[in-house]
Amino acid sequence: MIKVLKYLTLSILISMVVSCSNKIEVLKANLQFEGNCCSGELILYDNYTFKISYTTFSDDWGSTLKNDYRIEGNKIILEAGELFKRSGNITITEVGDLFTKKYQFKYNSLVPDNKGFSNIDITTIDQSFFRLPCLFKKAEKQGTYDMFLFDFCDSLLELDTINMDKLEFDPLPHVKSCNVNLLLPENITLDKVQRFVYIYPTIWSNYSDNITQYIQLDKLVYKSSRELICKDNTFFYPEIEISKSILNEFDKIDQVELNEAVLNELNSRDVNADDRRKWLTYVTKFKNKDFSNQSNDLFHVNYHEIYLDIQLDINGKKVDKVLWTKSYYGN
Repeated sequence: MIKVLKYLTLSILISMVVSCSNKIEVLKANLQFEGNCCSGELILYDNYTFKISYTTFSDDWGSTLKNDYRIEGNKIILEAGELFKRSGNITITEVGDLFTKKYQFKYNSLVPDNKGFSNIDITTIDQSFFRLPCLFKKAEKQGTYDMFLFDFCDSLLELDTINMDKLEFDPLPHVKSCNVNLLLPENITLDKVQRFVYIYPTIWSNYSDNITQYIQLDKLVYKSSRELICKDNTFFYPEIEISKSILNEFDKIDQVELNEAVLNELNSRDVNADDRRKWLTYVTKFKNKDFSNQSNDLFHVNYHEIYLDIQLDINGKKVDKVLWTKSYYGN
């Protein structure tokens, strides 16, 4: 019996050693740190360990750092790692945002950078491990409408609101009509999608006045809603139209209400007295129903923000996620 126990214990130990040694690379990236610090390579393994090999530019001094990592939202967090340097130490706590793959070395951390400066170059990645978003990808057209695929990855599923404006490619504000197929894990299905469009009255300046091209009157926003057709994890995304019935919603705006809305915008910005006078002069030219008629060069109605409220069925539980994007107008 004792021999059997010893054999089983030895077998378990050997299995653990073998399993630990058989770790698989799931991400490999080249690193380029800011300043004269160092460059190197980052490797993540499927057992949630990582390795950074690096060297400095000045004296070829370098080393290897190993430890654990975890995934939070769209970020990979390296656990308690330090790169030791002769003049002190540099602590790396955060590798960055898997959504954009853009980072910089700042405040002793490798952090996402929204300006687009990239200090990390992901050379290989196992998308079956990370389920990274491939963002939107256009599929071969079938029938009348374009088809776009969107990988609804695990990291996105941890977020309640997803900013689509940060994607490398977001077609929704720019297409007339299309189908969108969500690529979801096996245990998740799409139940329904409701689209909310935020539509604003806007005042456009005269070029000769040399002021901002337009102001958007947030206080007078109209929110249009529409439930979209869904089937087999795919929803139909119809063109956004500012119909006559929507324009009629702006009929009730009078000069007094418009004046209050313009003052609300001007007071929220740093606008000099001369520019304020020009905007308020436009208000005096407003006549009832100018917004709904859309016949005046000064007064228009434009849609800007788009919210897709997506209801998912996750193992029988209803969960709502919001995809937010926007349509730009003006220069």
